[in-house]
Amino acid sequence: GEILHILTAFYSGLNRVC
Repeated sequence: GEILHILTAFYSGLNRVC
């Protein structure tokens, strides 16, 4: 359950950096 949350946060961070 937390894996999804971490994955979403990681994806969001990547998009923000880009």
